[in-house]
Amino acid sequence: MRKMLSLKFPRFNLRIKFLVIVLFLSALPWFGYRYFNELDVYLKQTQFHNLSNTSQAVATALQQRPKLFERLNFSRDKIQPKDFYLYQLKHPVNFTGNTTDWQHSQIQEKVFRGENKADKAIVHLGQFEGQIYMSFDISAPNLALNFNSPSPYSSQYLQISTIKNQHFSRYLLTFLAGGELKGFSLPNEPAMITPLTPEPDIEGNWIQTPNGMLLQVSFSKGLLGESMAFESYFHTIYASRSISSSSVNSPFTLGRLIEPSNDIEQIIDSLDNTDSRIWVLNHAGQVLAKGGEIHESGQNWSSGINKPSYVPDFLKPIYSWFIGSPNQNFIDPNRQQIQFDDPMTQRALKGFKGQAEIGIANSDMELLSSATPIWHQGIVVGAVLAQQTTQGIQDLRSHAMTSLLNTALIVTLLASTSMLIFATSISRRITRLRDQAESVIDSEGKIQAIDIDSRQADEIGDLTRSFSSMLNRVEGYNHYLENMSSRLSHELRTPITIVRSSLEHLEYKFANDEFETKYLSRAQQGLQRLNGILNSMTEATHLEATLSNEQKESINLSELIKQLGEMYQQIYSQHQIKVSVEDKELYISGIADHLAQMLDKIIANASEFAKPETEIAIVLKQKSGTAILSISNYGIPLPEGMETDIFNSMVSIRTSDPQKTHLGLGLYISAMICRFHNANITAFNDRDQHKVTFEIKFPLI
Repeated sequence: MRKMLSLKFPRFNLRIKFLVIVLFLSALPWFGYRYFNELDVYLKQTQFHNLSNTSQAVATALQQRPKLFERLNFSRDKIQPKDFYLYQLKHPVNFTGNTTDWQHSQIQEKVFRGENKADKAIVHLGQFEGQIYMSFDISAPNLALNFNSPSPYSSQYLQISTIKNQHFSRYLLTFLAGGELKGFSLPNEPAMITPLTPEPDIEGNWIQTPNGMLLQVSFSKGLLGESMAFESYFHTIYASRSISSSSVNSPFTLGRLIEPSNDIEQIIDSLDNTDSRIWVLNHAGQVLAKGGEIHESGQNWSSGINKPSYVPDFLKPIYSWFIGSPNQNFIDPNRQQIQFDDPMTQRALKGFKGQAEIGIANSDMELLSSATPIWHQGIVVGAVLAQQTTQGIQDLRSHAMTSLLNTALIVTLLASTSMLIFATSISRRITRLRDQAESVIDSEGKIQAIDIDSRQADEIGDLTRSFSSMLNRVEGYNHYLENMSSRLSHELRTPITIVRSSLEHLEYKFANDEFETKYLSRAQQGLQRLNGILNSMTEATHLEATLSNEQKESINLSELIKQLGEMYQQIYSQHQIKVSVEDKELYISGIADHLAQMLDKIIANASEFAKPETEIAIVLKQKSGTAILSISNYGIPLPEGMETDIFNSMVSIRTSDPQKTHLGLGLYISAMICRFHNANITAFNDRDQHKVTFEIKFPLI
């Protein structure tokens, strides 16, 4: 615990503390970001609720028309590879020799392969206004076309078989040399290949491609029924080959031709639901009808946004990191879906509502789905699937987040700037107050001219004024103390003169009276002591006034100390005065008389405290551009904590002696002379050698 308390934490100034507060302000956008994330969850739940209501409304409308599902619920089997889904086209297919129209319509292609794995047929199938369009992109290396054979069965052909209303039909398409396809109707008996009856409702063309050929065919919708199969027959330079979806000569091997329900699509369109995409599924999950576009769904959420918020270019990466970047050109994950087999759909087809959300690739958006079963007489006959993207929520959230970030950025900048200016102002004022307070008291502890003031009407201004007032009072009291000795000496000198003259008169009058002479002698001694006190006080006062007008001169301190040392050896014979002066000339700027006066005071003080017959050492040496004069004596050590106070006025550590007067002015005068010479005087005990040393450092010139 003590170790923990002794730990020192780094010191932080006001600017750093305010900077920390500014950093907390910068965290405001993060809290806004967290808030909008929570809000995003609530909005998504609301969107799910709306989707559920939409799917429920469509399911209710379809439950009232059970006959729509009787024909469409033809199988509970999943879609097989040989089955075809008849997509609804937005426009007729142009036979331009490529599959661009199919790609634009996002029609799911089906791929069939021949016995030779290199042979492949890519099939597209769709319908538009009573016309069925097919394309067969056949890849067959080393294709060898023959247009001179009288029988199509010995060259290349395309056969399509279908079942309509339980009637098996076959059609043959032959290749003409100019790129034209010609359609024929074959006998219903699979074993018969003639006669060929021309079928005018079949049109098409073909072109040769680098890998094979591309066939594009249109059928009248009346020619095809509920099932279909195709077979493409051709020659290569090596052998005859064929690619088929299933066997075309048996009514039992055809694949199903699943056709969307126009009636159901009309019902969906009549609901005028433009905010969702609606799927209607049969009881096998196969798509019966579809309405709406997923790219336009959810727009009502952001319909209130009239104008996007402005964002500077250099901030867009940061905003994008916070907000994300919805990709409105995303790829619809269900764009070619013809059957749903996910858990949510399976749950709906079992009679329970379901919800699901999936992420959309290359986008921050999600696809929300809600499924509702369609009931008829207690049996689930299908399901309605309503879908929306979170694009609307994303747009709404993006707009709100942008506005929040703009506002937070402006507020943070203004608050940070204001707080920084405020912190700088406070720090500057406190620093100035500190500097002023430090400049008031000099290195010797004396109060100099006080110039601390503030007109600011706040706490720091009050503190500054209080501090200034306190220093003024201290300065006045200090001035009073400094001049007290001068006033006392002035005021006491006249009464002392009167007393002295009176005593002299009485001594003359009672010169023959031994008794009276005794008491008059005591009075004279007291008067002498009192006069000595006044002389000391006068000396200090006069010295301070004198020093302010004295002119310094260059003095060889070494020579001066030698001369004074020899004199002290004669005066203080009861001690061993030992003088040690470095053998070089050490010049300082000063006044020799005052230096001698200073040294007299210190030597007298040392002699008074030194033990009899002990040594008093006076040493002068040079160190780093400084002349160091030390006076040491073996005597009473300085009291603890008094090393500095002994140089103050009226401070004495001598024991009381009624025969002597000690006002503590000797060392005070010495310190005053040191300050005049820009010297520093200190006193300390050397307890190992049992001596007290006074050390004075003079700057050399």
